Amino acid sequence: MKNFISYSIGLLFLSTTFAQNDSLQLENLYENGIKYVSIKPNTSQSNFIKALDIVNTILNKKPANSYFLLKKASILQYLCEQYRLDKEYVSGLKAIQESLRIGEILKDSSSLTTTYNQFGRLFQSKRDSLKAKKYYDKAFALLAIYPNDKEKINLLNNYSSFYIIYEDNELSKLYAEQALSYADSIHYLKGKANALAFLARYERAKKNYKKSLSYSLKNLEISSLINDKIGMERSYKNSGYAYRKLNNPKTAIHYYKKSLDLLQEMEITGRLANRYLALSNAHSDLKQHETAFSYYRLYKRQQIKDLNVKSIREFAELDIKYQYKKEKLKDSLLFVQEKKLSEAKIETLYVQNRIKKYWILFGGIGLLALFLIIYLTRTRKFAMSKQALQEQFSQELINQQEKERSRLARDLHDSVGQKLMLLSKTTKNLGDKNAEQLANSTLEEVRTISRGLHPSNLERLGLTEAINALLYDINANTDLFFTDEIENIDNLLSKASELHLYRIIQETLSNIVKHAEARAVKMNITKTTENINVTVSDNGKGFDFKSKYRNMSLGLKTLLERAKIMNAQINLNSNKGKGTILTLNIPI
Repeated sequence: MKNFISYSIGLLFLSTTFAQNDSLQLENLYENGIKYVSIKPNTSQSNFIKALDIVNTILNKKPANSYFLLKKASILQYLCEQYRLDKEYVSGLKAIQESLRIGEILKDSSSLTTTYNQFGRLFQSKRDSLKAKKYYDKAFALLAIYPNDKEKINLLNNYSSFYIIYEDNELSKLYAEQALSYADSIHYLKGKANALAFLARYERAKKNYKKSLSYSLKNLEISSLINDKIGMERSYKNSGYAYRKLNNPKTAIHYYKKSLDLLQEMEITGRLANRYLALSNAHSDLKQHETAFSYYRLYKRQQIKDLNVKSIREFAELDIKYQYKKEKLKDSLLFVQEKKLSEAKIETLYVQNRIKKYWILFGGIGLLALFLIIYLTRTRKFAMSKQALQEQFSQELINQQEKERSRLARDLHDSVGQKLMLLSKTTKNLGDKNAEQLANSTLEEVRTISRGLHPSNLERLGLTEAINALLYDINANTDLFFTDEIENIDNLLSKASELHLYRIIQETLSNIVKHAEARAVKMNITKTTENINVTVSDNGKGFDFKSKYRNMSLGLKTLLERAKIMNAQINLNSNKGKGTILTLNIPI
């Protein structure tokens, strides 16, 4: 007998200990759920679901315990709001129906008020205005009998939201102002933030975008202060909209992205489609059509994800069943059920039809985008090919020109030059001074033309000395004052590149002599391990480079083409009255 009593006492002690552990774990999970409601909704939801499992276990042992029943009702109310945010309306309806059943059993006014409020929000999200208003009115009637300041502020904000959706802006403003006043009087910051959000929406509807932005930024300040990330996200979205309407799409994009980042961080999928569309519109304002299209595509994909046909049907059926159980009128029950199911089927067909339209639209846009990409790619390739052919032709023309000049130079030197030399000796032997002088001057002129056609100094003296000889020749025959600093650059380039560099310098100096009206010329040629750098500058009259570039002369075109042949970078800088500077950077 003593053993039996000891065993019974032991069992009682263990059961009491387990019950205390369950209660303690339930309270911890419940408090953590509330803690993360506005910060990490998924973490909050996970805590509430675990808390719901524990409270159900406790209630299986103590089904009439009012404390745990009210705790369960509160958990279900929080879960309903979280399901609503993620557009999981069926789960939300199941949760709030169970909360209502508990509230009606216990006749607890506070629980019923919150439950009616949540019912209204749920049906408002489903765009069922009649039912939303019906449940808000029930909550308001209870508050008139059993006042609750915070719940009253929440309800006033819900009314404001309801009326702005159904386009009664003045009523929306009235309720939001009342909510703001009550929230200020009891220092309820979250209620105040929500009221500011609805006032921002009111001003937006009235197209007072500056005032709307002001309310949104105040809302953001308070939401940040209480670390309400859901409120912050809404503030970013409303601020972005206001900035866009104020013709500041760049700032709008900044706020929209912050809104999108918070939604993704909190894993709230129900609002993503709206943010993608907002970003698409803002990028479109900036003519950033490719980025706009990518966001629009994300918007359409998210819309299709949100269109859960099965969920629509289940929500309608669940709501019908619950109403029938309460009314207990069989004849009326069948009639209404058939009517509601018929409406659900019609809505299902409508949604399916919309999905088909979306796929057709996406297919058309996809094909159009594909054809556009192919067209742009082919056009670009054609333009590049045409440009390459033009460059090849120009370079080939210059090379052929040099070959022809070399041939002419050789012919003049070997044929005409030799004959003139013979003529000079003959006239000297004859003693005809005038004929001899004419023959000598003609010979010298032919030699000058020959050197101009093909610089023989380049082959005999090397590139560096050929350039020095060119400078000496121009210095001797003009009034120009030359300053030069030329490093030895022999054998650093191919023979063809040496010729092109010599020609560029020759053409540049010729242009200075003919057109610049300069008094002084400065030339620097330096070398590094990787490059040869050439700078030629004068203090002449200069010219309008932009105008000159539009009507480019043959000489300037030839300079640019020779630089391209050497893979060199050439830059010509000139302004009227400020002289001209040519810089050339040639890779070794």
